[in-house]
Amino acid sequence: MVKRSVRFGSGFVCVVISLLSASGAWAQQAPSNALTAPPSAAETSVPKDEAEEEFAPMSWAGIGVKLGVMGISTAKLDISGTSSRIDSRAGLFASVPIWMGADGIGWLIEPYYFGSSVTREIIDDETEVVVSKEEVKLNTLGCGGGPTIIIQTRKRELFVGTGLHARWGWSLNDGYKYAFDLYGRVPLNVTYYVHKQVAVTFEGGFGYGGSAFANKPETRTLTPEEIQAIRDSGKMPSANDVLQVDTEFKFGLATTWDINVGVRFP
Repeated sequence: MVKRSVRFGSGFVCVVISLLSASGAWAQQAPSNALTAPPSAAETSVPKDEAEEEFAPMSWAGIGVKLGVMGISTAKLDISGTSSRIDSRAGLFASVPIWMGADGIGWLIEPYYFGSSVTREIIDDETEVVVSKEEVKLNTLGCGGGPTIIIQTRKRELFVGTGLHARWGWSLNDGYKYAFDLYGRVPLNVTYYVHKQVAVTFEGGFGYGGSAFANKPETRTLTPEEIQAIRDSGKMPSANDVLQVDTEFKFGLATTWDINVGVRFP
């Protein structure tokens, strides 16, 4: 009887010791399991500012260069039976646009150069007859700008935009004392970022406005061809065949268009 009790007691003690050993081993492993738990979503997420920078490359301010062609149709104006006309012209267009505002509503300032030529009518002031014509080279320096609207597309590097702009320009030349343009314009442009700091731009625009030109004062002797032109009109040249060039302003309303490509930084 005593031997059985001893055996039973020894077995019970072994079971208790085994349970205590197993619980101690689990307690030691628990902290290591906690340390190896997967990181939370907050720890793995990209900061908001970095994500916006990655997917919205257009900065608030930018500068660029554009190169293309521009044209202005024949400018005409008829008032009380008096007709005024300035011939059409087209030529090289180059500008340095400055953008303020990224996607959304912004503002554009755009100094530009427009190189063209126009046919100038030489009018005898006394007889009001066009005695001859000549081609005059115009180097127009001006500035444009106005509000812009730019929209970022689903393709994050691609932006489309439009706006409502005005352009005014003053022409440097050898034939006119005054030569300037003032036009309103609606552009349609596409901007694509090939790098976070560099974008390629494509733009076309159309507009409507007016031009005003006035010949430089000039007094000289009429050429034989000019004398004949006055006589063909049924009038007689002035005494001593002197030509006094008409310097009155010529006004006209016309449409304008332009197409250009360029780059933007950033």
